[in-house]
Amino acid sequence: MNREEVVNLNSFGNHAYSKEELTAEIGSAFLCGITGIENAVIENQSAYIKGWLGKLKGDKKFVYEASKKAKDAVAHILEKSS
Repeated sequence: MNREEVVNLNSFGNHAYSKEELTAEIGSAFLCGITGIENAVIENQSAYIKGWLGKLKGDKKFVYEASKKAKDAVAHILEKSS
């Protein structure tokens, strides 16, 4: 997807790394919903997402941006798998 957070090397826990982790986890949650993966997994994802959101408190619009990036990645995955 050529996202900046993936293309550039980022150290664990920094702002860009946190953004990519949140994007990836939201995408994973979307895919779980689409495929019918068990709720227990989704509950774990919720806790993980909450942890990364804590790192991004000052970036109020990133949840929207991460969700859009995740949606685009899921669409790409589903397109490639069909």
